[in-house]
Amino acid sequence: MEFNSNDEKIKKSINLEDKKDYTQFFEVNLPKGLYKVYISDIYKGTKWSDTCLGEILFYEKNRDVEKIISTDDFFNKYF
Repeated sequence: MEFNSNDEKIKKSINLEDKKDYTQFFEVNLPKGLYKVYISDIYKGTKWSDTCLGEILFYEKNRDVEKIISTDDFFNKYF
């Protein structure tokens, strides 16, 4: 997964494990700003030919984070 700043000057990548029903925690230190999140690499599964990411939540580690903005209508409506 890749986190890119809105101006594309900052890029950070993390690796997620391929496990079902498994919560993963990771730390990405980013300066305050707007970011886009991309799934940067996929592979064909043995049963399904799609990519599934059930949920992603961001937790504030410091007070520099103001608000997470999403283009997802569900996220904007409920969070």
